[in-house]
Amino acid sequence: MQRTQLDAELRAQLPASTREAWPRHANYAQGAKHLQDIHRAMLANSEGMTRVLTALAEGHVATAQIAAAAKNAHDVARHVVDHLHTHHRIEDEQLFPQFARWNPKISRPLALLEADHRVLNAAGSVLDQALRSYPKAAAQATEYARVAQAAAQLDRVMRRHIADEEDIVIPAYLGLR
Repeated sequence: MQRTQLDAELRAQLPASTREAWPRHANYAQGAKHLQDIHRAMLANSEGMTRVLTALAEGHVATAQIAAAAKNAHDVARHVVDHLHTHHRIEDEQLFPQFARWNPKISRPLALLEADHRVLNAAGSVLDQALRSYPKAAAQATEYARVAQAAAQLDRVMRRHIADEEDIVIPAYLGLR
């Protein structure tokens, strides 16, 4: 929950590469692009959910639009939580073990990502609980605070994790050692 970036020791275990060079790599379309597209969609949904829930909690949504905004935010939040769990299960059970076989040097960084998944799943569970007692559309703005805080926490942890994950996994997709 507190880590802001990969530590220097872990970063030293990774192949030298830059994000700017990834799309130009011959192997980029072989999976790395797809993973980044999935991540961008996840982050866009998370950012949108957090923005709308925060606006609802702070009373910045016009009265006539509260019901629609609240329903949309709930639906997107439900999708974010469900997709997060599915995405991590695929990575933990299939993708990461495959990368560890291809490049044993990144086993420790991959273990960190798997630990991140447990943290993310816990943050997703907090949001899931908040969604189970989601305020009615006619609720006071402050009643959305709990779900907005849970969404913001998940969004923050997800952003840091995805950045770390791409630094670890994209070079593996590209076949860098």
